[in-house]
Amino acid sequence: QFSIAAGKENILFLAELNSKAAGIISNEEFSVAELYYRLATRFRNYLLDEFQDTSELQWRNLKLMIEDALASGGSLFYVGDRKQAIFRFRGGEPLLFAQVSEEFKRFNVKKTLIAKNRRSQKAIVEFNNWVFAEENLKQFINRVCGKKGITETADFESRIWDVYKTARQEYPRPFACLSGTA
Repeated sequence: QFSIAAGKENILFLAELNSKAAGIISNEEFSVAELYYRLATRFRNYLLDEFQDTSELQWRNLKLMIEDALASGGSLFYVGDRKQAIFRFRGGEPLLFAQVSEEFKRFNVKKTLIAKNRRSQKAIVEFNNWVFAEENLKQFINRVCGKKGITETADFESRIWDVYKTARQEYPRPFACLSGTA
């Protein structure tokens, strides 16, 4: 009998999924394809937080289940900060944000960019806006490529700008939340 307990809220975290899947695969006669098929029939709504840390391999592992869920009225909500993908934590891929949106456009994907940073102080937000400004990125790319003897940078520059063009954020005014003008 195949069973994965997901707790009373019917939520299963990825780390828990990985360990349970490993246990099932090692103890029973299930193929990976069978495991994913059975899981996909159980889960219809997916929340992927910190999506910037999602690797292409992790995405390929989840994509078919999510696509099946969307096709049958389920949902996908993924959230993350593309800027943070530059750290490549856990193999994160910044281009996945656009790729997922494109792959699932037939499901009327809605995109929402959050331009107001409520977690950082004004100085931090202003510094990040400066670092990720188009002119700064172009200068940095040209400097790095120049040192390496690379003369054709337009395509690379365009790909980098595509990732960071929405990086600009606003900071909330002090006490804006108290005055109702946030």
